[in-house]
Amino acid sequence: VYDNKTKWHGSHGLYRFKNAFRPNWEPRFGAAPSVLSASIAAYDVSNLIAAPKAPDVPLTPAKEDEFQFRTVAA
Repeated sequence: VYDNKTKWHGSHGLYRFKNAFRPNWEPRFGAAPSVLSASIAAYDVSNLIAAPKAPDVPLTPAKEDEFQFRTVAA
């Protein structure tokens, strides 16, 4: 499964881009007490990766006087 991951979802370009930074690729493993638990965990992880949840903290817009930009002659 790990060796053929790019064939499943067509991430050849992303893999090449990340590989340009010389990452230390190492496989990750998971364990579960049953096949059902492993399936549920895999489903939850894939959902979090595909659609991460937004933070619970509401975003407040910046006030007009919060940022003051000035030009300086060099």
